[in-house]
Amino acid sequence: KTLGERNEKSRNQIRRNRLWKKTLEVIRIGDNSLHQRQQFSTTEIGISKLINWLNPNDVVGLEAGSQSFRIAKSILNKGIQVIVLNPGDLATIYQSLKKQIKKTLSRLRDSYNVFQ
Repeated sequence: KTLGERNEKSRNQIRRNRLWKKTLEVIRIGDNSLHQRQQFSTTEIGISKLINWLNPNDVVGLEAGSQSFRIAKSILNKGIQVIVLNPGDLATIYQSLKKQIKKTLSRLRDSYNVFQ
């Protein structure tokens, strides 16, 4: 094979990998400073495990992508709220929540002398 043919195959492989993620990285942001991080397969079995891990009152933010609407539909069918977001928006929301949690903990610590 020529160098061009190998490079084209390599580019196609990269495109396929981007379009079809094999795992989901999930972060549960709680009321306290502890975050729970899990990974789930994007197969039907993996999505079932994700749904079992979620709490009924959770709100799920999914990064928009080729599989996100399929996954969102599965989660919605279990009665859990889902929002599909632009990846840039999801990162902004996460950073904002992280800052709010830190500020809240700081205020509690200062006001009530807790966490010291």
